[in-house]
Amino acid sequence: MRYLSRESIFTYKGNVLPLRLLGGEDYNTDKIRWSTDNKTVIQISEYSKNYRYGGEFTNGVLLTFLEVGEAVVTAKYGRKTYTCKIEVREMRRASSSDKLQYFVGDMHDHTANMHKLDAFAQRDPELYPKNHYMKQMKEDGRMDFAVVSDHSSCLCARDFFRGYADAEGFEESVVFFPGSEGQVTIRENDRYGVEHMHGGEILTFNADLAFTASSWEMFFQKLKTSPYAFCGYPHPQTIGSSVKGIWDFRHRENNSPAFKNLFRFVEMGSGNGMYSNTINEYIYSVALDEGFHVSPTCASDCHGPKWGYDIFPGKTVIMAPEKSKEAFHDAILNNRMYATSSGNVKLFYTVNEKAAPVTLENEGEYRFHVEIAYFRMGEPDTHIKKCKVITDRGITLMELKNMGDVFDFTVNAPDSHYFYLCLQDEENRKTWSCPVWTGKPFAKKKEKPLIPLAKEKLSVYDRISGQEIPTLVNDDPMDPWITEHGKADLIFDLGEEAEFSALSHYPYWVEHAMMTKKWVEDHLYIQRVPSKYRISTSRDGKTFERIAMGHFRIFGGEETIRFDKQKARYLRLEILSTAGKEWGRKDSVDSPLAMAEFTFWK
Repeated sequence: MRYLSRESIFTYKGNVLPLRLLGGEDYNTDKIRWSTDNKTVIQISEYSKNYRYGGEFTNGVLLTFLEVGEAVVTAKYGRKTYTCKIEVREMRRASSSDKLQYFVGDMHDHTANMHKLDAFAQRDPELYPKNHYMKQMKEDGRMDFAVVSDHSSCLCARDFFRGYADAEGFEESVVFFPGSEGQVTIRENDRYGVEHMHGGEILTFNADLAFTASSWEMFFQKLKTSPYAFCGYPHPQTIGSSVKGIWDFRHRENNSPAFKNLFRFVEMGSGNGMYSNTINEYIYSVALDEGFHVSPTCASDCHGPKWGYDIFPGKTVIMAPEKSKEAFHDAILNNRMYATSSGNVKLFYTVNEKAAPVTLENEGEYRFHVEIAYFRMGEPDTHIKKCKVITDRGITLMELKNMGDVFDFTVNAPDSHYFYLCLQDEENRKTWSCPVWTGKPFAKKKEKPLIPLAKEKLSVYDRISGQEIPTLVNDDPMDPWITEHGKADLIFDLGEEAEFSALSHYPYWVEHAMMTKKWVEDHLYIQRVPSKYRISTSRDGKTFERIAMGHFRIFGGEETIRFDKQKARYLRLEILSTAGKEWGRKDSVDSPLAMAEFTFWK
């Protein structure tokens, strides 16, 4: 007996759900005809023409609910007609009066350790039952939601659709978001002729297809059929496996309204990408600086055969009035989530009596009230001991220690656009809060083109080691300077007074394959990159005036630090810490420092 998987659907605008014709023999897809009487309300995505790996994909469609209204979806097979009545309403939005609960989950997981289409499609059903991942998450019972994000390169249409089909029926125990991890692969050569990646992997949910793209134009073109998709950056500063260097998503260039509307989160901690966790967090502030409304997440990024807390404790916390896909969807779109690398921190905070996340009026003085609790009280080593308040350019405005579980403080920051909290326990595991925006407009400055200064007369001296460091200005980014000190105090001498308005840093880039060949672990390299800096200038080499301070945050290309135009002969660059030291783990705080190339610009 044949029947539709649903006879009626009552759902919200923006949702994506599967509909299948079930029962009887396998179906000849050429004879199943799907239609709707109201294309304004319903979009039907069919997959009946995919015959690769495992036979025809025969009996399902994805429905995207475009607008509020009513419709009927019809499946005709032979002489039989099957109908499903549809009613679509607006998404329920949490209000300021709703009591929010805390729900823990994993924002990035895979169902199998495979990266090729044929291997994934032909995997052993005994080792990988149809919905083994979802069943295990349900049986584990420690998570409220999870994301199914197999690599797009693995997914034929049948397997992509199956993620939606398998997710049905689990919502009371675990809410699943089916999706995929695609890649925007843009190879380019920089001004030194070094090939690297402009782009990287992207998690996409609530879409009607899995895809990869070779340009941002192709990325948006493929997403045209998924008007309610949302995306995030997984391990955003990982080392590429095929080209030199670290992925670079170019927030400054890719900041159109469409781009900002799509991207909702940045992955701060990933179990499968542990080596890049030391610098992933910097991209959070980079995205916020460019006006993106994103939240931080943590995820296992596990490929099986086990998942969840046993693989990586870092988790994402969603704040919502109830446990449902709709409530979680609303929370993600409105930044009500945060990341905790211990998976144990309940965080609530207000600024000027308004609960985060929120956009305030631009007041200048901000009164914080913070409350901390724990999902599991029997883990005292995860209890918070330190709190940093971070603002524009990743700068720490204030640091508090041994605060207790409820505390208040005030910050005077009339120029800040946003704040977020970075909490640390005694093992330096971190919890990153959702943002608070001050209401100060993001006025994008028109930046004039820069011209590099010649380096013939330029020299560099390190005051700590007492050495000249010519490799930092020899125009060869593959010739790095590595010092065991973990700090540097560099004096650049231009040879004569000159005008300049920027200094750029080019990181020491290596290939994943090169490190593997030399038995160098990725995280040992990433811990070496410079972090906190202070810049001063001088006309006589004796009296220096500070002009800039902050963090290096972008390691997928040349990062340029702009400042007011200077007329000077000397510039002092103090590298105060490495990424490893800032990360704070015992095995990383004493990491050496590695840098490649610096350029002055006018």
